[in-house]
Amino acid sequence: MVLPSSDIRKAGERALARLDGLQSDGSVETKQQLNEALQLLVAMRDGLIESRRAGAPVDEWLSRTNGILSSLFGTEFPKGGLQWKRVCESRERLRDLLHQ
Repeated sequence: MVLPSSDIRKAGERALARLDGLQSDGSVETKQQLNEALQLLVAMRDGLIESRRAGAPVDEWLSRTNGILSSLFGTEFPKGGLQWKRVCESRERLRDLLHQ
């Protein structure tokens, strides 16, 4: 698999660092860190889209990043608190993607 640019990977690593620092308490700080991780993953995804448009073979990275984003966006639904298991699974999928 072709690796994306270092800027794209750095955004992913920064998102992973935010996810690694999360607590399962659902506090305001946790939600803020989750939001920061999501923003970094969106930046990663956008970079992958640009790379793909430029002809880089990053389809697998893009597909997997979209899946991680979708999973994380749904971690607070249904309302009633943070779905910690889903956060952990998403974090591990991102770790696998970045460190393969």
